[in-house]
Amino acid sequence: MPVFRQKLYKKKEVNILKKNTIKLSLFIAAFAFIGIIVVMPTAAAGANTDDIAVSYTNDAVHELSIAPGTAVLEVTSYPDAGGTEGSDTDTSNSYSVTTNAGGTAKITGALNTNMPGSMVLAATLTSTGGTPSGSDITLSTAAADLVGSIANGVSTGDITLTYTANVSDNRVIAGARTLTLTISDS
Repeated sequence: MPVFRQKLYKKKEVNILKKNTIKLSLFIAAFAFIGIIVVMPTAAAGANTDDIAVSYTNDAVHELSIAPGTAVLEVTSYPDAGGTEGSDTDTSNSYSVTTNAGGTAKITGALNTNMPGSMVLAATLTSTGGTPSGSDITLSTAAADLVGSIANGVSTGDITLTYTANVSDNRVIAGARTLTLTISDS
């Protein structure tokens, strides 16, 4: 092959190679552009969501409420001539409790100050969700168990307060005590 043809042939080869390289570069650039267009919306859509780490707690609860929360008790007479004790009873109060502490709960009652002389203030509580500790439980500044074995949930009951006075006690014109009911773990 003559030298002129060889040079021309090589030139054509180089031109073809250049054209192919340009075509390949354009193809790669176009593919990359299409990839960016396809991937970008996916990445942008991913940015429209996020996560929240949620922590939760169900605290142990013992709640107690009394309604109406007042009682007036007075001994105005003794049952018969020669009787030594007189009493009065109040049944106007009730209570409700809510508990979720697991196990069982109990209700105790305590006075802020002991009753004077031989005067007695006693309480009886009924219960829809526990076991009453008995009737006419004498109250003092020491907590007395009034209801036990209260299961998780809501429980209600009635409160009966009985005030008893003895004729040997000095005449008390008026007195007041605060009865505090407390719900706690058994």
